[in-house]
Formats: sequence, C-alpha cells, structure tokens
Amino acid sequence: MWGSVVDISEILIGFVQVAIALVAFTTISAVVVQVSESTTESLLALRLKYILLFSTHLIVLGTLPLVFYQLVPENGQFWRYSALASLVTVSAVGYVGFLVLAPIVLRDPKKSWPQLILAAAFSTLGLCTNVWVIFSNEPSFWYVSTLSLILAATLVMVVGGVLSFPIFDVHESKKQ
Repeated sequence: MWGSVVDISEILIGFVQVAIALVAFTTISAVVVQVSESTTESLLALRLKYILLFSTHLIVLGTLPLVFYQLVPENGQFWRYSALASLVTVSAVGYVGFLVLAPIVLRDPKKSWPQLILAAAFSTLGLCTNVWVIFSNEPSFWYVSTLSLILAATLVMVVGGVLSFPIFDVHESKKQ
C-alpha cells in the first residue's frame, strides 16, 4: 500500500542514499577535476556548492518523516509535521541558494540560463508541493513529490557540474 510506513520508508532511505552519493560525487569532483574552458573556476565552485546545498537539503527532508513517525505515528500526521519542519530548512536553502549564491552566478559571463531556470523551477515546484502536503488528503504522495523535485533540481546542477569538466571541451577544440 502506498501510504504505509514500511513501503515508504524504503523510498525515503533511497532518496537519502542518492543524496549522500551526490555529496560524495561533489567532494571528489572538487578535489580531482580541472576547470574546462567553457566555464570559470568560480562558476564550477558555485555549481558544486549548489549540489552540496540541495543534497544536504534532500538528506534532511528524507529523514524528517522517519524521525517524526517515531514521535507521532498516528493518522499520518508525521507527514504534515515533516512538511512544516522542512519549511524551516527550505527558508535556509532559499536564502543561501537564491539570495547569496544566485547573484554571484548571474554575474558570471559563462552562466547557463537553462540550468538556472530549470533548477529554480524545480525548487519552486518543490516548495509548492511541500506546502500542499499540509492540506492534502494524500500527504505521503505530495511529500515524495517534493523530494523528487528537489532531486531533479540537484540533478540539473550535477549535469551543469559534469559539463564543466574539461573532457566536454573536445567539441570546442575541433571547431578552432
């Protein structure tokens, strides 16, 4: 059954595992990767910071229902409490992601508008579905939808980060 804690806990743990893998990928990328000619060093650093920010956010959102289920298991209220608690983390991520990091990215001459627009759209939709958890009759569905949208925003940043690797500049050197 979709709403049972046993089934949904595996999904939540899966999201957390993917987020941890993305944190590991970012850490390795920061140590090993050189910057390509198609991006700047500061833009790659910002992309990696976004991946860390969204991955950490996904880890927190994935564990909140598991914690609240231990405290309030009846009637699925733990989904609503998780959504309310996640609004606190959303405000922190929103502040850092959009008020601190976004202006720096916007000033970079090699920024990628599609990446910025997609990440912002997925994040905004994630916020909307998170609020919908509180009022919905199917809070587990909307909470997992929120996690999926946050993961999508993170993956958009991962693609941008990977495309910043020098190996993807091959097409640039052939044109010259």
